[in-house]
Amino acid sequence: MIGQTISHYKILEKLGEGGMGVVYKAHDTKLQREVALKFLPHYITSDSAEKERFYHEARAASALNHPNVTTIYDINEFENPATLDKQLYLAMEYVEGKTLKQLVEKEVLPIKKVLDIAIQICDGLAAAQEKGIVHRDIKSENIMLTPKGQVKIMDFGLAKVKGATKLTKEGSTLGTAAYMSPEQAQGEEVDHRSDIFSFGVVLYELLTSKPPFRGEHHAALMYSIINEEPPPIARFNEKVTPEIERIVSRALAKDKEDRYQHADDLLAEFRHERKKLDYVRTGYITQPPASPPVTPLKRNLIKMGVAALLVFVLVALAVIFNPFNFEIGPKKAVASKQKSIAVLPFTNLGGKEEDEIFCNGMTDDVLTQLCKIADLSVISRTSIMRYKGTTKNMREIGTELGVGTILEGSIRRVGSRVRIDTKLIDAETDRNIWAENYDREMVDIFDVQSDVAKKIALALQATLTATEKKNIDAKPTENLDAYSYCVKGREYYYRYTVNDLKTAAELFRKAIALDTNYAQAYAGLSDVYSTGTVNFLLWKESMDDSAIHTAQKGIQKDPTCAEAYKALGLAYELKGWYTKAVEATRKAVELNSNYGAAISNLGDELIGQGKIIEGMPWRFKATRLDPLMAWRYLANGIVYNLLCDDENADKELNRAIELQPDLMLTYWIMINGYMDRGVSSEAFNIAEKMFAVSKDTGQYYVRLSSIHLWFRNYGKALEYLRLYERFLPSNETARRGFNSTLGFLKIKMEKKLDGERPLIDAISFSMQKIEKGNQSADYHYAISSFNAILGRKKEALQWLKSALDKSRYSYRSAANDPSFDDMRNDPEFIRLLKEAKEKVDVLREQVRALKRE
Repeated sequence: MIGQTISHYKILEKLGEGGMGVVYKAHDTKLQREVALKFLPHYITSDSAEKERFYHEARAASALNHPNVTTIYDINEFENPATLDKQLYLAMEYVEGKTLKQLVEKEVLPIKKVLDIAIQICDGLAAAQEKGIVHRDIKSENIMLTPKGQVKIMDFGLAKVKGATKLTKEGSTLGTAAYMSPEQAQGEEVDHRSDIFSFGVVLYELLTSKPPFRGEHHAALMYSIINEEPPPIARFNEKVTPEIERIVSRALAKDKEDRYQHADDLLAEFRHERKKLDYVRTGYITQPPASPPVTPLKRNLIKMGVAALLVFVLVALAVIFNPFNFEIGPKKAVASKQKSIAVLPFTNLGGKEEDEIFCNGMTDDVLTQLCKIADLSVISRTSIMRYKGTTKNMREIGTELGVGTILEGSIRRVGSRVRIDTKLIDAETDRNIWAENYDREMVDIFDVQSDVAKKIALALQATLTATEKKNIDAKPTENLDAYSYCVKGREYYYRYTVNDLKTAAELFRKAIALDTNYAQAYAGLSDVYSTGTVNFLLWKESMDDSAIHTAQKGIQKDPTCAEAYKALGLAYELKGWYTKAVEATRKAVELNSNYGAAISNLGDELIGQGKIIEGMPWRFKATRLDPLMAWRYLANGIVYNLLCDDENADKELNRAIELQPDLMLTYWIMINGYMDRGVSSEAFNIAEKMFAVSKDTGQYYVRLSSIHLWFRNYGKALEYLRLYERFLPSNETARRGFNSTLGFLKIKMEKKLDGERPLIDAISFSMQKIEKGNQSADYHYAISSFNAILGRKKEALQWLKSALDKSRYSYRSAANDPSFDDMRNDPEFIRLLKEAKEKVDVLREQVRALKRE
């Protein structure tokens, strides 16, 4: 047809061809402009009803006048002289540029550019929605980007013709079907929310250069769209913020009721993200401190990771973290002691185990509601649970916890009714400040929890903002059975054993099955996945992604759920994605400023990035809010070891042992400290104390092997390592750690060739972790130490500098590490340690000053 003139359009060249026709570039001889002519399939013309329907749709679309939508100029038909068949065509605005499909095939676009594109697409979709127009075929091939950066959505008015929802079956490619919404894929009637889902697919492509749903054939693709969740965007693009992930995840919700209900809502979200990006870049604002919901397990995870690395590197020392960018620390507590409160475990008057779990759940939920009030200082769960069944008086408890008021209560359940008695007490005088009795149906339980929080705020004259009141009044679920499962899930989760975690996972899944919008249940399940995967190796490493996705699902269901943001931060942290972890956890802290576990996590994540000065105020605040939790002091002791502050390290670690004598990791961190100081006698003494009851364990032998290795007793180290082998877990990480340790010993004991291979393998493994976005300095240090053992000084120095720059490893550790024995006199090695010492000396004084404040 090139060269022909149709009406007053002279056809110049063919632009493309697809399931809905052929497109040519043409010259409008009347108005002297370039246009795009789209000739539609013959079956539309041959069916009078379909033809009339098309005219109706196209006329409606032609009224859509928006800068981000291609304009329809003309609708007509012509008679093909060769076949004498009539054929419909559209004359549309001609757009120069590239389709989004062409752009993403070349590269992953910068976040700023994606946001700019997304805002324009939303603008166009919102304009169409206002006029009641549904596109039905939004895809990256139907969206153009001009050289000046303007977005143009093409083909409005075409997708409702016959076969539009069945394009693949009519011979189109899988590409078009890949953008269908679940309801469209199932042949159901669609509305503007289907366009929002398809736009979500486009967004996912823009951020990852990959489709969210895949299938080798039509049926497989349809199944994926209807039943499967896409991989987390963070797996492919670590620069994407949790907020953007949440937005895309909500746009891709399977149930259209869970999606954004209007393109304007999406537009507002993206404009907010775009503005935030501009502010951060220009330095007008810094990220506000956030306090996400985190649990003690996370601490466990980090420590367990350290212990594994010690076996892995067998030379590694204490688990330390490091600062990152320009975060601001937690605000100073402005509340007086009278505005500080501890919620004692509610007393069960029913006697049944089921009632006991309900009491603990009620305690947790009242505590959570109070934590949402920023003007109060609220002691965390771990510390208050120590007082379950206590005989101590209020003054003793108040002194130990550092609070001015204490809430105590009792619960009795009879059938569907529950009686709750509460009493707020002045800890100093033992005087009642406020008391309330509730005799309600179980369906009113959330109202009781909210009422208690608001009346305590009133009694303590604490400021309660409108947002805080709204968050306190919001019900987490309307389904009491789902709530019961979630309460039980939390109870088992806090027990931290393999079997209990499995039970918790099942309970959270049951809660979600009963209420698919229950954000706290998703958060709980995400935490279980994270903890079980890292701490107990319950699931494969792929469950890291499940933890991320499940937390994102919770955020999608309820963007105000602090627990879900905390769970997401924890999942990111365990993959070593500290930047993302900090972003998610900050959001959690914004939503719940007293969430002790989240505050603690935020401190750890900042320190993990290398920002000790920004992270330690959060760690100090976490300790104040949870003064009887051993993990808080253990984490502080780790940082003091890093800073070579032996006095404070010993003080914090001894306090952790006092609070929890069976917390084995505390002893190991103390051993690390003495190893760094070069005091072998104390290191061995503590190891003996750790296993005073039973020494015939794998942990005992591997600890002694590591200590002997550190102090160059290689024969003994090998002896204990061989004893450890019969206890060696079957997982790959433990085996790799054993092999690399054995390789090191073989090299040191003059059997070089036998030892090189596992070290080379360990280097490759660490490199892969870094390439996948893991920001932990552990892998940098491991690569350095292994290269040093292999005699690769240049590589060893390069990676050692990287580890020390992250402030993850103390110069004193590197100075004593036997891995670097052959480099002791190297000028560059000496210089690196000297610079690291100077940095640590400054940091140590700064942290001491922070603690005094």
